[in-house]
Amino acid sequence: MRHPLRWISVILMIPILTLFFPPPLHTQAAVATYWNRKVAIVIQESKIDATLTNFPVLLTEENLPSEPCDADGSYPVQNGGGDIRFTTDANGNNQIPLEIVTFATNNNPALCDVEMYVKVPSVSSSSGTYLYMWYNTDQTNEQPAANSTYGSENVWSDYSAVWHMNETSGSRYDSTANNNDLTDVNTVTATGGKIGANAASFDDSNSEYLYVSDNASLSMGADVNMYMSAWTRMHDKSTFHAIASKYATTSGAREYVLSYSLSDDRFYAITMRDAGGSTAGTLNADNFGSPSVGTWDHVAMKFNASSNQLDIGINNGTRNTLDAIGDIYNGTARFEVGAENTEGTILDRMDGDIDELRVIKQSVSDAWWKAEYENLNDPASFALEQTPENSAPMESAIRKSADQNMTSTTTLGNDNDFFFTLEANKSYVLTSGIFASSASATPDLVIGFGLPTGATMDIGYIAQGGNNRVADLLETSNVASSLIPIPASGLTIIQAFGTIATGGSGGTLRFKWAQNTSNATATTIKAGSFISVSEITE
Repeated sequence: MRHPLRWISVILMIPILTLFFPPPLHTQAAVATYWNRKVAIVIQESKIDATLTNFPVLLTEENLPSEPCDADGSYPVQNGGGDIRFTTDANGNNQIPLEIVTFATNNNPALCDVEMYVKVPSVSSSSGTYLYMWYNTDQTNEQPAANSTYGSENVWSDYSAVWHMNETSGSRYDSTANNNDLTDVNTVTATGGKIGANAASFDDSNSEYLYVSDNASLSMGADVNMYMSAWTRMHDKSTFHAIASKYATTSGAREYVLSYSLSDDRFYAITMRDAGGSTAGTLNADNFGSPSVGTWDHVAMKFNASSNQLDIGINNGTRNTLDAIGDIYNGTARFEVGAENTEGTILDRMDGDIDELRVIKQSVSDAWWKAEYENLNDPASFALEQTPENSAPMESAIRKSADQNMTSTTTLGNDNDFFFTLEANKSYVLTSGIFASSASATPDLVIGFGLPTGATMDIGYIAQGGNNRVADLLETSNVASSLIPIPASGLTIIQAFGTIATGGSGGTLRFKWAQNTSNATATTIKAGSFISVSEITE
């Protein structure tokens, strides 16, 4: 017959265990919940001169391992990239905005085509900046709405306009929330782009250009900063070529022109009109020299309204500066790409290609300017992919299915069932219910845990057998606990609860135990005992 006092003591022990050892933390992160895989991508600090805030980073197939690109592989991305999410942390808690222009998987992953942009809250110049791409989910997913927190428009929330020029013809769409979509005049075609598959290709002889009506997001005026950049490739250099303009000779229409100019030995140039609308400030990129036909160049200009300073630079080379040109006039001309409008007649048309045209009404830093060039010019060296891994935090619970006996030993030995594989540089929470018995009171019991190299633990335990109760803390690998009493022909209940933090090496976590006093009478860990280990996400 079971002893009633023994079971009363067990019942009384339950609220004590609950008090000292509450239920385990919820360990599954929101973004990680349904995602099977993740891969870290590291922005190289050598490409960054100073910390950048809210910087849009281009990622292509060159920044990814083959696994997400392999359409018939084990863990493909959904074609189109609807299931992709990005976070700044390995646990999937800190999601960041994403725009996918193209994500075309292929049965041959070498033929995968990717163009996407993520808005990174902070990019470091002193150490690698880690991003995490989550992909391959059991759910049917689409990208967040363009105007949502993590949607495509929020990647460009600081910009007036961004045109990727990925379309093959017709309108070229603005990726910002400003809806500065460009109307196609006389069919601007597409050619192979500097970034992605396509760029807008202009034929001067066919009077081709793109435009959007005058609006505040693209206009200047007093105390307004501006940065504009584009990739250009000239077909010839025999005439003046306007890259982007908001400029006409009509009174009240003159503002700015970024161009390839025939004057002064044929350089890229920026012309801006002052607040009176008449005096021109023209700055040539003569430090760069005359561009070569058929070669992509990154052309960028910056106007700082506080100093009235104008800068232009090519391919992150030495920049030219023009000081004190005055506030820029807020003109009424429409914004045109590949042409300049002079009193209603389209002049100075582009004969060449334009890709990735951006306008931001901010005074960006020189570090930003350089990083944009480095990222767009060579994405493969700007950010390096790491090895893909399972994305969900580890959660594992093991139930002992059969009794296990030990006799005549006081040396901690491995439990047959309770062992877990832990990853490097992770934190885990452990909970357990361990039931021990013996036909004799002599052996009693000790427990311990074996850790991976470099790991640390703080695991407390509380145990009650009959009227005896003990509690202590285990902090050292492979070191036995204090004596845990087991009454003769009775039952001791042990609950261990705590945390483990791994270092630079992963490995095996093992539950260990032995007799406290060597005895031929068996000490038993009973079937139904359990240990649960889960990764902690912070």
